[in-house]
Amino acid sequence: MRWAGLIAFLLLPFSESDRPNRYTQSRAERDWLLYMAAGEAAFADGRLDVAEKEFATAHDHFDRPGTSFRLAEVRLARGKYVQAEQLCRNLWVTLARKYGAESPEVARCLDLQARACAALGIDREAAQLTHLAWEMRTKKLPRDHFDIAQSIHTRHAMWRPYEALPLLAIGMQGRTVASDAEDSLKIQEKALPPNDVRLAPCLLAAARAITWDDTTELPLAEKRLLRAIELVKKARGERNYTLVDYWTELARIYGAQRKVELAAVTQQKAIGLLHELYGKRHPRLAKPLAIMSMIQGSLGKVGEAERLVEEASRSHFSGLTDIEICAAFDRLADHTRKVEYLLEMARRKGPTITGYLTRKHDELLKARQNVDSHTAWLRHPNLELLTALRRSQNKPDPLPIILGGPEQEESIFPNLPILDAALVNKDAQKNPIGYQEGGDYRSGRQERWRFNVRDAKGNPMPVKPREDPEGGGLTGYNTLKVGESWTTILDMRRFIDLTPGDYTVTVEYHDRQEIASDLHTAGLMLCRSEPFKLHVQPRVIDVTKEAREAVKVAVASLEEKDRVRILAGTYSKADHEFITPASPAGKILALGWRAVPELLGELENAKLKPHQRAWVLALLFSITSWHDPRDESEVIGRYESRSRGWVVSGGRNGKTYVMGAGSGGKLVTHTDAIDEKKQKVFAEKWRAFRDYIVVRDK
Repeated sequence: MRWAGLIAFLLLPFSESDRPNRYTQSRAERDWLLYMAAGEAAFADGRLDVAEKEFATAHDHFDRPGTSFRLAEVRLARGKYVQAEQLCRNLWVTLARKYGAESPEVARCLDLQARACAALGIDREAAQLTHLAWEMRTKKLPRDHFDIAQSIHTRHAMWRPYEALPLLAIGMQGRTVASDAEDSLKIQEKALPPNDVRLAPCLLAAARAITWDDTTELPLAEKRLLRAIELVKKARGERNYTLVDYWTELARIYGAQRKVELAAVTQQKAIGLLHELYGKRHPRLAKPLAIMSMIQGSLGKVGEAERLVEEASRSHFSGLTDIEICAAFDRLADHTRKVEYLLEMARRKGPTITGYLTRKHDELLKARQNVDSHTAWLRHPNLELLTALRRSQNKPDPLPIILGGPEQEESIFPNLPILDAALVNKDAQKNPIGYQEGGDYRSGRQERWRFNVRDAKGNPMPVKPREDPEGGGLTGYNTLKVGESWTTILDMRRFIDLTPGDYTVTVEYHDRQEIASDLHTAGLMLCRSEPFKLHVQPRVIDVTKEAREAVKVAVASLEEKDRVRILAGTYSKADHEFITPASPAGKILALGWRAVPELLGELENAKLKPHQRAWVLALLFSITSWHDPRDESEVIGRYESRSRGWVVSGGRNGKTYVMGAGSGGKLVTHTDAIDEKKQKVFAEKWRAFRDYIVVRDK
């Protein structure tokens, strides 16, 4: 088996002086050659543990640059990012002395070190190293040299943005110029034979350069990736581990084209191959699992998406020891990356991590003492670090959410509780905690709060998108001493809709980012309440024959000249100038919930005109606040809408003040003409509504 890798070894990316002369080999040199050949064969087959063992043996006995480089590569592939980065750090000094500070050999080493830094989340260093390698290569090599292409591949592999997940920032933030990858591909297609497997990375880099909104380029990216996959299969076999990268990118391209089912099947191929080769937990699984999480989320499988994010995080860090995680954390600059590490530390616990976090928090408190509260919050935030420390110590979170009210809440559909919520400093060692007051409320709710609701089977319930795109709001930065609190009021209906049933509810809070509309909050360091039980009862509606007849007559009286008007709130005298009581719509709204059963029946009336159906959809929403037709284009045509005002309040230590308010008001919207097919599809949403109410005819 060792001799099987001999040819691959002789193609090592270093100069001839690293290879032993076959006519003057000593016994030691032959042994080194055998170790390296065996390592190459194992690396090519994806047997990374065997490859590392062979390369490590060669490295321990023979001081050669090619050995160190290959060992660093295999350790990077195994997720031992700190060890790989350290090897590269030592190697490039040796290479600079041997071949020159700007030699191609040094550039390759810097490229590899950049990949290790990016995987660790040390973005700034990774960017500097990649740029330096690029400059070295462009100075020394012709433009059609494959090493130039390799620099482009590295840049795109590192900086491809997957913003949808907090976790897999993992070496993928920022963006490079897409034309680089396109130019590289064109050059290499001229320089290499059409079926050369070295074209595959060029095709992959070109695909990575295409963003989700480059709709015209997505089919071309798909075609190129399929070609790359065939090249790899022919050259390296059907089960080669590098296929994972191509399948993962292809799944992303399918997802961008809304071929979601196909994306799921493709990504599962990648995950299945990795499971077959390396088991259920391996660093290479991190990115495929993260992409699969996005795919499952788009399919509405929120629980599975949440699970996959957590699994991706554990896989990513699985190649690092506790000491290595702590060492890498010291070099991180980005706050999001730091939180990823803190979550892993809190999950692992242990004396090494607990001792390290204790020291870091002590340093942070000292730094906070010398600056104002705003600077302390901005530059020296301690909430996440202190939370991770307490979790690693198996102690309660320092800033829990305390809710007012009973442990069991009751409500009548579609109403939900309005809760008193307080962030209370209950730190076990009485440390002060920096936090943000107010802000992020201009949508009509506090966007940094979220209701995590599970049904009786444990399935997560979908949250509402924000009603108003305007964000922001007045904010301040302060400190809570132990026992102090910041209180607010949360209207649950603004965050989520629930049908009748039994639920478990946990309130969540993030001090820095908006989470109210997030599909899930896996991968975030949150403040949480204790869960409470919520029972939502069906609504009982008493209906008379006269009320039913009045609704039928009113719907039949709606004419094309009557522009649809939507009232987002309970109908009252204040709305009479918007929808007059004498109008057909006014008569229906005056009946309130008593009109709902007959309006549901009208949706099944085959003779109902599109304009009348639009009115029925609008009236049902106005009465029930369910299934907002404004969210769908071409369902109600041109309409006028009036919404209710809102108030957001909060304050320290029980003192409440108004942080922000909105007056609501009227909005005239110009939309496309009604598409009756889309309108009827939307109307089908109301069919299940009968299960949420109990109708009693009087």
